[in-house]
Amino acid sequence: MLEEGDLDAVVGLKEASAIKISAQYKEITKVPVVCVCSSRHPLAGRKEVSLDNLSRERLALFTPSKTSLSFAQLQRQLIGDRPPTEFYFCDSAEAIAVLITAGYGVSILPDFLVPDMSLIAKIPLPDLEAMSFGVYYKSVQGNPALKAFLSCAKASFADAQP
Repeated sequence: MLEEGDLDAVVGLKEASAIKISAQYKEITKVPVVCVCSSRHPLAGRKEVSLDNLSRERLALFTPSKTSLSFAQLQRQLIGDRPPTEFYFCDSAEAIAVLITAGYGVSILPDFLVPDMSLIAKIPLPDLEAMSFGVYYKSVQGNPALKAFLSCAKASFADAQP
């Protein structure tokens, strides 16, 4: 829709360089990827976890077609050669949150998608690099609203950083 001119901008994680997108990209912030689980899960009390710690857990993940290629590749690392019965695929972060809160497994999510709830624990994954989150757009020329949006988005995320 961006290429066809139906949208002025698309907000999301930066795609892998293998994906050719005929648009400019402006990074708004770097987003850490965190492990998310029920606050009652044994992992909930840990200060950090690794991807290896998740290799024996049931996982609630994004349906690959509903996420960026870069995040889908990260999920693929977790999937490996495990049987399909160990995964729940969801179309939204909200659906993932429902499953993990109910104790059906754990997940990995960009930090900003994790609901702030006492029933959910967020655990850092220090082995993973933060992902670039930003805006794809054609041009800000002749589009003052888009220019203002980019500026506000950058400022909003800067204000939210600890």
